[in-house]
Amino acid sequence: MGGFKMKGKCIRFLTQAIAFSITATLLVGCGSSNGQAVKKSGQATVTPVKLTWWTFQNSDSVYMKAMVAKYNKENKVGVTIDYVVQSSNNFRQALDLAFQSNQAPDIFTGQDIASYYVPKGQIEPLDKYLTPAMKARYGTKLYSEGDNGVDGKIYSLINTGITYRLMYNKDLFKKAGIAAPPKTVNEMVVDAKKITEVGKADKAYGFAINMKNTQTSIERSINIIGQMSGFRNYDYKTGLFNFSPYKPIVQAFATMAKDGSMFPGFESLDVDPMRTQFAQGKIGMYLSGAWEPSWYDALSPKSTVDYAAAPVPTIDGNVKAPAYISGLRWLFMSSKSAHKDQVWDAIKFFYSDAVQTGYNEKGLGVVMVPSVLAKSKKSTIKAMSDFLPTKEDAIYPPIPNVRALKIEGSPFNDIFANVITGGTTFDKEIGPLNKKYNDALDQAIKSGKVKDYKKANFNPSSLIGK
Repeated sequence: MGGFKMKGKCIRFLTQAIAFSITATLLVGCGSSNGQAVKKSGQATVTPVKLTWWTFQNSDSVYMKAMVAKYNKENKVGVTIDYVVQSSNNFRQALDLAFQSNQAPDIFTGQDIASYYVPKGQIEPLDKYLTPAMKARYGTKLYSEGDNGVDGKIYSLINTGITYRLMYNKDLFKKAGIAAPPKTVNEMVVDAKKITEVGKADKAYGFAINMKNTQTSIERSINIIGQMSGFRNYDYKTGLFNFSPYKPIVQAFATMAKDGSMFPGFESLDVDPMRTQFAQGKIGMYLSGAWEPSWYDALSPKSTVDYAAAPVPTIDGNVKAPAYISGLRWLFMSSKSAHKDQVWDAIKFFYSDAVQTGYNEKGLGVVMVPSVLAKSKKSTIKAMSDFLPTKEDAIYPPIPNVRALKIEGSPFNDIFANVITGGTTFDKEIGPLNKKYNDALDQAIKSGKVKDYKKANFNPSSLIGK
């Protein structure tokens, strides 16, 4: 499965795994420090300050390192930023260790703010720094509960949002006599089988899913199909979890697995090997997010496959509600930073139109800030324009974070995966699945760990075009 290598691999791995004691080697480069000398900028005298920025995002590291160098050279507050790309596999554990040893980075990227960073007190609210002009710049995207804010407090500003599409190989579709990407899940199953039949000689298959990580793979495929078909795993009207509507979607994936249309070894397939196979023309289609085009653009040598991205298919071909735009957060200010004013100066620079326009044009993400979208030229990265937000992409109201629930037994994504691989049946699992999630939700709400997000009058279709 080789043949392609990523350019710009600049990942700095931790030198030790999680241990009972924290060593100096583990946390090299963490924290911030002051210099003793002073420097002059115009008429102002400033004390040099070193800030550390941790990120797990490697795909944008080349551009961001250039922007960090620019900021280090041009800022007027005496700041030098040490930009560190950590391993995504143990980023959270490394961050926890850094906080425990008082060597936390001043700036970092992160996820799961409502269930993790805010309860741990690791990130600083930004509300006091935001001017009316800054708030107006983001408009309706200023605040998204659970994404960049919790209980009305803003902990991060958005830069990009993740839209979801069906990546497909146009060459294989043409070879199989398929005129257009599928609009229904049944068409997806039929098309996958056609591609597999014509691709036998070249060991090409119709569909792929990277189920080594069932949580992310199910979220980026089955969940998104469900949303555009009009439902989520949480029913806003009843305030309860309901996985029952997913049956035709899960069974469609199970059919592709059973009839041999699914790429072999999908049960343990990781995302990068899956992409490599797609780049080599061995996969007809798969579902994923807006980061995909930049991954293929970074390949050396470039893929010769003619690919594009299409809207996510639905159960009956009708879009009854938008797909949700996720990932609406970026930089966090550490609550332990001794230099919060300087951190804010840096954050303002990286969120500026100038920096974000370059980010958008290079296809490193789909920037959601209106002023940036207005200034950006069309990205030259293949298929990137297919991920631009449309009326069928939207920001949803929050739902209970399933990761904050104490679920008995296997989570829904593992159960769906077991159905797909033929280990069980949907009908056998669905009753107990709904019950254990709603029992856990009831307990979490009573304990105050999770909010009740019931919205009796909410209609997902009302978000189309918003």
